[in-house]
Amino acid sequence: MNFLTNPPNRYTNPLRAEYEAGGHANGGFRQVYATIDGQFVGGHIPFPVIYPGSINPFFWSPVSAIGAFDMPSYDLDITPFLGAMLDGQPHEIGIGVKDAQKFWLVTANLHVWVDVWSDATEGGLVSYSEVDGEGLVKFVGWVKSSKGNLTTMVRMKIKFKNQVEVQNRGAVRQVEMINKERMTIGQTNERHQILGRVQLFTESPLQIQSSTVNAIGGATFQKTSFVEYICVGKNNKGDGYYGVAPHAFALKVLEG
Repeated sequence: MNFLTNPPNRYTNPLRAEYEAGGHANGGFRQVYATIDGQFVGGHIPFPVIYPGSINPFFWSPVSAIGAFDMPSYDLDITPFLGAMLDGQPHEIGIGVKDAQKFWLVTANLHVWVDVWSDATEGGLVSYSEVDGEGLVKFVGWVKSSKGNLTTMVRMKIKFKNQVEVQNRGAVRQVEMINKERMTIGQTNERHQILGRVQLFTESPLQIQSSTVNAIGGATFQKTSFVEYICVGKNNKGDGYYGVAPHAFALKVLEG
């Protein structure tokens, strides 16, 4: 299976957990994140793309899976950190994947809006809070431009659960993942008036069940089924909501 079925390192080898580098390692949690000069500035849990043949040799064949050709992209607002990059010095913007193994392809685009009506733009970070136990981060920063002194608040909260059950001496495996994310972006002026507020909601649960049974004549009967979907919502000052309908897929495979 894929990384979602990986047990914690202390379970696979409690005496050498720090050396676990290949195979099934680091549990089922992954987070794509960005940094500025080594400081965490936000991240998202990637949607579990199930490629053809990745769980079962005949999975999805001959069609492609959800997101196989159109990989989901994620947006991060780093406006609160502009003050750290407006000092005329070079800075390093990095991207990575938390708890990933050695091979993981990641790319990114940086979008910058230039204030043509201002000779120089000033900014500063007001607050930076990160609560690992609750999956909550909040960044607040101000930017002074031709439109005045604007304060931007970015708040992200995630809820992630990954449960793996192995039964019948490994013949039956069940995986259940719950992933919920909420990101709130708000902006106020120097008179503390709300100029805009956007909320983004993402939910992408996943259920996988795989069982193997030995049949007569040395054949092996393998049954694999999974259910996954992605639902994305956007709320802009209480107006509008859109979503993607649930998608379910099940497959039975007979191998000789």
